[in-house]
Amino acid sequence: MTLKPRCDCSTCDACGNAPGRSGYCLNCEVTDSGAPGTHAQHTPGPWYTAWAISTEHGPVCNIRTGKQGMGPTVALVYGDEANAPDKPITYEQAQANAALIATAPETAAERDRLRESNEVMLKALGGFVEYFADDEDELGEIYADARAALAAAERAR
Repeated sequence: MTLKPRCDCSTCDACGNAPGRSGYCLNCEVTDSGAPGTHAQHTPGPWYTAWAISTEHGPVCNIRTGKQGMGPTVALVYGDEANAPDKPITYEQAQANAALIATAPETAAERDRLRESNEVMLKALGGFVEYFADDEDELGEIYADARAALAAAERAR
């Protein structure tokens, strides 16, 4: 599957999202035929901040994958003083930004784990609301709070 530079669908069939203002669907790959495909996957982790240097234009940090950061470059973080001379990014800030970006695979995995946990809890909460529907008056605020939480979670899906 190759990436097309632009998703021209009004709503992506693969992910259901509308393209952003630029016209790009940031969530999915698009096949040669232009039909939405599967969601693009990030480079597997772990990622490491491999090195950081100071240049005449500001700091540069390299984020790599592979054993102890010896694999291919995933991203570069620049502190481009030429474009923001009044607010340059310091070497320490560039390193901190790179360290934050390097945690992306672990952060995404934790997000997915929390989504799965939330689904289990929502199912249990839905069961509670359904089972105690006849006791709504006796349970009062507890039942109302449970129904409100379930409704909010359903809207957020």
